[in-house]
Amino acid sequence: MITVYVKRFNSQTDEEAHIESYEIEEYPGMKVLDALEAINRKYDADISFRSSCLAGQCGSCGVKINGNGALACKAEVKDGKLIEPLDFPVIKDLVVDRSSADAKIKELQLSLDCDSEHSHEKLKPEDIKDTKKVRSCIECYTCLSTCPVVKHFKEDFLGPYYLRYISKFDFDPRDEYDRLIEALDSGMYACTSCGKCGSICPKNINSFGDAIEKL
Repeated sequence: MITVYVKRFNSQTDEEAHIESYEIEEYPGMKVLDALEAINRKYDADISFRSSCLAGQCGSCGVKINGNGALACKAEVKDGKLIEPLDFPVIKDLVVDRSSADAKIKELQLSLDCDSEHSHEKLKPEDIKDTKKVRSCIECYTCLSTCPVVKHFKEDFLGPYYLRYISKFDFDPRDEYDRLIEALDSGMYACTSCGKCGSICPKNINSFGDAIEKL
């Protein structure tokens, strides 16, 4: 038996969040998502969470485990672990409202900036060498909930997710926008190069070394 802790909150009925503990049977390779389903079956706990592909490809099941972001379908559950929602407005339990991230992308106008003639330009493998390293993001946003700078200086530093997004276009030879200015406005120099964003990324994107440092 193991004990798993879950942070609970219902935006419709609760004034503040609270933590509940649950004892469940563990088996080898048991994932956090498996544990949440086991808790709901055993206790009729009605814990809300998101999941879809179950293969670490869609990013929908992002949560925090002992303070660090992870995918519930890939991270193994251990005794005493605390499962929390990502650092977005909580709808219920582990389900959060991520619309602010989508709105920020639109606000920053993060899309390829080039005339129609260059947009169809054929690229060589060497042209996409750098951008290829940062294109596999599945938008789970776990890096934003793990970054210590975002946690304490959110107004000054947008975070690794957005700077990785900016770098994707900066590395594209067709892009004509001044992405360095965009990165500076996003607080690039506030990054401490701690590397926590890369260490928890389910797609192994090194947001500092392959994105921020090269901008």
